[in-house]
Amino acid sequence: MGALSVISFFAMAGMLFGFFKATDAYGTANVWQWCQNSDVYCGTVKGCAPGTPPGQCQGVKWDKLEPNKNITVKFDDNPSGTGMTIMCTRDPNASPILVTQLEWTWEQGQGKVYFDISNVAGTPFVDEGFMLHSVDAKDPGKTLNRCFDAWCDKNDISCNQAYEVWNDDEQAMRACYDDAILGLQLCL
Repeated sequence: MGALSVISFFAMAGMLFGFFKATDAYGTANVWQWCQNSDVYCGTVKGCAPGTPPGQCQGVKWDKLEPNKNITVKFDDNPSGTGMTIMCTRDPNASPILVTQLEWTWEQGQGKVYFDISNVAGTPFVDEGFMLHSVDAKDPGKTLNRCFDAWCDKNDISCNQAYEVWNDDEQAMRACYDDAILGLQLCL
């Protein structure tokens, strides 16, 4: 990451921290759409429980997310242990659909949320870049060693802070306390 990118990252992080504090949205996953020159479509998907018969899992309902708008999902809106994702794409009719997604699982008994950014299904926001920021009220200094942010710079086609292959947990998996605010910012 270049010096300007680092400065931009911390400026954006500071601004977001103030915004998060003002909205009092603890215990949430959020996606903000800052793309000004193209459409963005997002959908929230609830994971299937183990043993769910094929065809019984919820599909993706794509909704256009206007610039400067966001999607927010509270962790406790779904049962503990449920895998969730907010998927975003430029073209929901493409074949294949290129998707960047914020994925998480809230584990109430552990008092934690496990999360990551995934580009396994493509990199639709590679031209503009994106970042994941977390605010954790129980651990503001982020001493929990897996509660950290991610930054994928413009044109970084193999961002090492996001999943690029399905099984690289050590590279991309994060964990914060379950009152954290997770925010994925598209198009920096």
